[in-house]
Amino acid sequence: MTIHAAVIVSVPWNAHNQLHKLTISLRGQDEEVIPLLNIVSGPDAPPSDAGQIVVQFNAGRAPHMSSGDESLLPVATPISAMLPRLDTYHVVAAVDGTELARARFRVMNVPQMQFSG
Repeated sequence: MTIHAAVIVSVPWNAHNQLHKLTISLRGQDEEVIPLLNIVSGPDAPPSDAGQIVVQFNAGRAPHMSSGDESLLPVATPISAMLPRLDTYHVVAAVDGTELARARFRVMNVPQMQFSG
């Protein structure tokens, strides 16, 4: 199964010029992590990142920004996984370990409609 996820990360003024970690994961109904396919981890990647999309980013402050302004970081990515069963799943986005967004979807059998012509 392949779906696409889009996330917009809002970076507050006081979080600029710092390294952050965005993770996008697929979770089952019981919060188990469903490993994503085609994920390549570096040799220094911690085991907790396995099977997830992990992006490190550092948002700088643009010269035209005023004190208190935020920056927006848009991210879009395909997500491919072998789902173990028909069930409800969640795509979860977190920054620095704090969950920011969760989207739920259900995988189910849908009978094919018969058309006569």
